[in-house]
Amino acid sequence: MDKILHSKSDKTVVQQVRELPDLTTNISEAKENEIMRKRRPLKLTIANLSAKDTLSVKNEWFKTGKFFNHPVDTIAPGQKLTFYCVNTDGFHLAGLSGGVAVEVKSKERKNFFDSPLSEPKDQKRRDEYLICTFFNPLVGCIKSSMFLSTESGDDQIQALWEPMMECAVVKESFYGSYRESDKHIIFVWKDSNINWSAHVSSIAPEAPPEDVLKRESKTISVFTNNTCLMPEGLSRVNNLPYTLERATQIGDILLNPSGKRHDEIINEDIPDDLDVICLQEVFNEDAWKILNDKLRSKYPYILFDAHRVRVTNFKFSMVNSGLYIASKYPIVQSKFYPFKNSYAEDALSGKGLLCAEIRIGEKTSIIIANTHMQAPTASFVKSSATRTEQYKEMEDYMSEFGDMAELEVQAEIITGDFNTDPRSPIDDACLKSQIFEDFRDPLAHCELGSCLKVVASRLEEVQTPSGLKQVLLDKDPKFIWSSSKLNKDTGEVESLDNGCTRFDYILILPHTPKPISVTAQFHTKLAGLTDHVPISAVLSLQS
Repeated sequence: MDKILHSKSDKTVVQQVRELPDLTTNISEAKENEIMRKRRPLKLTIANLSAKDTLSVKNEWFKTGKFFNHPVDTIAPGQKLTFYCVNTDGFHLAGLSGGVAVEVKSKERKNFFDSPLSEPKDQKRRDEYLICTFFNPLVGCIKSSMFLSTESGDDQIQALWEPMMECAVVKESFYGSYRESDKHIIFVWKDSNINWSAHVSSIAPEAPPEDVLKRESKTISVFTNNTCLMPEGLSRVNNLPYTLERATQIGDILLNPSGKRHDEIINEDIPDDLDVICLQEVFNEDAWKILNDKLRSKYPYILFDAHRVRVTNFKFSMVNSGLYIASKYPIVQSKFYPFKNSYAEDALSGKGLLCAEIRIGEKTSIIIANTHMQAPTASFVKSSATRTEQYKEMEDYMSEFGDMAELEVQAEIITGDFNTDPRSPIDDACLKSQIFEDFRDPLAHCELGSCLKVVASRLEEVQTPSGLKQVLLDKDPKFIWSSSKLNKDTGEVESLDNGCTRFDYILILPHTPKPISVTAQFHTKLAGLTDHVPISAVLSLQS
């Protein structure tokens, strides 16, 4: 029997929505699975978190498609309604790609001025909202938008369909939409005193195994990898299709690694001594379900689906951060910190820092932080400056979470895809951050890369552990990202063609009186399954 672990903070909107009773009771799990296997299905939920407003759903518009089960007219406070949209009968390539719109109204309020006079102006509701959705599974795209009927009438729906926000919109603090999964959009009607806040899903056994509580080992092994487990369309853009098949193979390898540790810097196998697994880009819900099902027998403590709705002006972005932690040992507490500084698709994906305090002894713990930092999108210089700010945020987040520790912390570990190149002059400011001053990088001496070029991810030379190992040792810029520099005369970014860009890190900050011995390795066992080379580190703790 598993239990859901919540952080010590108040329940988030996402958690509250999940706990609401659903008015849709005639759709069994088997029937839902059947619906979601249809061509271009879309699942919509309208959640009423308000204290007094009874909602009415009416006036639907489709470009193509239809409801499988029609929305009911009344959603009382503390209830939610789930309904499904499917392709029209027969063969139709467009399917539901054109989207659907519905009108949601409060039965108690006819218009803005019906709000009680005692309510502050910024707490008064408008009268109704129209929800538009756009869905195209071929590119893994779900979007939604909301607008007042007083802002735009029916004739404006067509015009609004294309420039929709990326499934993350908020109006006047009362209304928001977010993506629960690849094919599920949730619209929330709430009161202004309910805040959007960070959420982490987690699973754990009811009680930790007795041998874990009596653990005497003085070593901890940590593993990290960017998996590129995105919606299928985006995975294909990154030249790594078949997301779910890759998730299955990655899960099988991590569950049953057959390798041993040795002195070489590149190990073709993955050792069988991993204690904590940290993954990035686990965006796909079906992929994290596969990983959960496969890993939980050996790693029963799992954190996933870390995200936060971030409100700015009249819109917000909220997509799962992709951060994932699986541990052999009990997770005492966890918290997700979203980065305030980000741009482009990184701002939409909700990147940040997922922190966990993990119990490794009767009274001792380690702090693991998993992160995925700003990608070098559009501009190497701009992205590096953004990461510099994210390192400052990370320093504050690590300090805050460390102060919350319940046990005696033996070490702090930050791991993940930093998108920071230790051999690129453009990233000098990042490498001078306080994080790199305080934490030790056990691979600092190593001039090997960890990230494949998109065009190289499926080339024959990197499809086997031995082939990938040789490419890494050769530092071949045809396959491996190269460092960059800024030409001060022309202002252009130039490649150093060194074939050894490393974006992936495991940083260590000891808290023990005696020095901690750390060894780290690259692993090529996941060749052909991801575009980043996994790394691991073993800490020999001294009490």
